[in-house]
Amino acid sequence: LRLPGWCRGEYRLLLDGEPLPHRVEDGYLQIDRLWAEPRTLTLHLPLRPRVTQADPRVADDCGRVALERGPLVYCIEEADNGPGLQDIRIDPTTVREEPYDPALLGGIVPLRAGAWRRKTTPQDKPTLYREWESTLEEVSLRAIPFYARYNRGGGEMTVWILNHLQ
Repeated sequence: LRLPGWCRGEYRLLLDGEPLPHRVEDGYLQIDRLWAEPRTLTLHLPLRPRVTQADPRVADDCGRVALERGPLVYCIEEADNGPGLQDIRIDPTTVREEPYDPALLGGIVPLRAGAWRRKTTPQDKPTLYREWESTLEEVSLRAIPFYARYNRGGGEMTVWILNHLQ
């Protein structure tokens, strides 16, 4: 049985509900036994949220992270997080699952994380440059599976999010 890299060795292999002796070789679970009667073999793979950082040699993604859960890549959309997604800074240590929502996008498990974004103030002018000031506000970030993007209208979407801790 293929053991996906994203499960990081966390799995349970059961035969008729009981742990089954096996070995792992080159990313595969190897089972040596004779099969004489119908049995039920079950492989449980945990779908935990993961934070993946970009290789710094990819200039556009340097200092950014992506959110994943099991084999799925997640994204953030304007529909959940408002405009200006390029200005959001995520705290990767706060990523967690929300409960399964059967009414959201055909049924998904969204991810939630703490983040910061620049406040918009009346002083903001449409100028390219201005003196620096600390204007970050704490926000709650919501991510959805990438395959479900753009099902609630247009707007911004991104996979790679600035890492607040870098």
